[in-house]
Amino acid sequence: MKKGLLAALVFLPLAWAARAATMQSATNVLYPGDDNSGGEDGIASVSAYTLGDALGEAAAGSRMTGNTYQMGGGLRQIMAYPDVVTDLAAGQPAAGIATMTWTSPGYDGAFGSLQAGTSYYIALATFTVASPFSSFNGLLVSVSTSGVAQASAQAFSVTGLTQPTYYVRIWTVDADGNASFGSNVASFSSFSAAIASFMAASGLKEALLTWTGTGASISAYHVYRSLNDVTFVDVATTTAPSFIDRPLISYTSYYYKVAPVDSGGAEGPASPVVQAVPYTLPPLLPTGIVVVPTSNDVTVSWSTTTHFSDGTVFYDTASPASDELQGYQLYRSTSICAAPTLLATLGVGQNSHTDVTGGLPYFYQVKSYNSLSASTATVVFDSLGSAYYVADDCQSKAIIPDSLNKQLSAGNNGYGEDIAIIAQRRPQDTGGEIIQSVSFTPLLGGHTPLANFHLPSPATIQLHYLTSGGRPVPQNLVASAAPAGDLGMYWNNGAAFQKMYGKVDTTDQIVDVESPNLGVYQIRTLARSAGPVFDVSNLASRVITPNGDGLNDTLIFTYDPGPNNVVPTGQIFDLKGRQVADMTPGAVPNTLTWDGRMNGRYVTSGVYIYQIKGGGQTFNGTFVVAR
Repeated sequence: MKKGLLAALVFLPLAWAARAATMQSATNVLYPGDDNSGGEDGIASVSAYTLGDALGEAAAGSRMTGNTYQMGGGLRQIMAYPDVVTDLAAGQPAAGIATMTWTSPGYDGAFGSLQAGTSYYIALATFTVASPFSSFNGLLVSVSTSGVAQASAQAFSVTGLTQPTYYVRIWTVDADGNASFGSNVASFSSFSAAIASFMAASGLKEALLTWTGTGASISAYHVYRSLNDVTFVDVATTTAPSFIDRPLISYTSYYYKVAPVDSGGAEGPASPVVQAVPYTLPPLLPTGIVVVPTSNDVTVSWSTTTHFSDGTVFYDTASPASDELQGYQLYRSTSICAAPTLLATLGVGQNSHTDVTGGLPYFYQVKSYNSLSASTATVVFDSLGSAYYVADDCQSKAIIPDSLNKQLSAGNNGYGEDIAIIAQRRPQDTGGEIIQSVSFTPLLGGHTPLANFHLPSPATIQLHYLTSGGRPVPQNLVASAAPAGDLGMYWNNGAAFQKMYGKVDTTDQIVDVESPNLGVYQIRTLARSAGPVFDVSNLASRVITPNGDGLNDTLIFTYDPGPNNVVPTGQIFDLKGRQVADMTPGAVPNTLTWDGRMNGRYVTSGVYIYQIKGGGQTFNGTFVVAR
């Protein structure tokens, strides 16, 4: 018996396979597929002969002259042929090689060694091979053998296996072309591995695939993708049990399957098919908006949008897909809250537009858009370039003048990216004494929150409140007992809410303050006096640590100037009553500050006294300097 590799096997053409199956060209031939148990060939069942027996003239006896064996004017010819293989086995492949074993049959039925010219015909297929030799229409491998004694152990090896499962059948064909019955079917897998827990999650223009591979021989995985669940293409080979397929077309169905691969490159059975439908998001709002007015027109320009609304960068920022960015829309209105009209639609790469105004005042909004929708515009610009970062009630807003807003652009802010501000109401905060709550969040690049950021100079913060029966009510409409005038602004400094007081406009139902600070502002019920209010709770910290590190260096006292807008004065004293320094107005309106210095030098640690005077009132308190 010869051993060889699959690459060296001889594959017979179909015409030869068909001719070999008929054994020989004689007219009267006993085919190996005939029924020989007392059937059509007429051998009596009582004789216990089968087609695998050696049937000589003596054994046939008078049956040879019976009418059953007569054909025409002569007798039918009986041919000897090899016996059937009944113990074909295929072992589990090792190192990419599969070995098949069997016991050699007799040359003449169950008798005799295989003679010269005898061949084994081996059918290897990825499906179960049919038994009749003539019906197999695949590829056959012919392996010549001779002088092999009956009942000898035989083996044959194949390599180059690329499919997960194979089926094998073998025939023995003598020199005259007489073929045995087909053997039993043996099968084997190219390697033992499987895919379990295969899942697909739909993402932003992507599919996130995860699975578990079982089998120690797995060295990699093939990931297949289809658009119709019929034709699959190999999109990736990965050693990890996960894969992210991107970028994909949003809202398109994608089908996936995964197959394990062994170290020899053989592929195991594929997983069941899973489906993913990726989505997209609106693009980020345009940033870096600049308004340049003249006496007759206004030019609005902005930076290129390169991110989705969640801050994810486009896959191609230079030439974005339609479900990333299609262009920009410029809107114009006659007031901040008036419904805007579309002024111009511009494509990708068009980042400015000039509007002929004739000197009339207008308000502008810029949106970016893609195949899904447009961005959410939360900033409105007037004809002079002032920016209004507006919450969804169109009343609560941060008003930043043109000169200050330009400091938010990438070229001026020191961060290298534009800074946008998002205004959002926080209804979850309201109730009881909290009438309104709004956050003003600075975002680097329009997508990354900036901690501890403040404007170079104060902007106007306005919060709007609702009323019921003439009294302010929280956003959740739980009635407050406070009269309209007894309201005040609070700001969260990162540790606690600090009183900012502010001005109450009962006509427009607005409370506003001047402040460079961004973050969360709230309107709360607050008893307001007819005069100025100095309160120890308005001291930012009872302990300061002046050392120049920018942390808790300064004493800050906030006051309510009252309806007469009293501007108080403040002084610092040591415990012996000696004046140390004067307090100065802070960057935040209605504040007095001290930097911990006396004549330009930091004071020593100890307890100090502050004194605030204004509106005929004097307020004293103590604090600690710790160095």
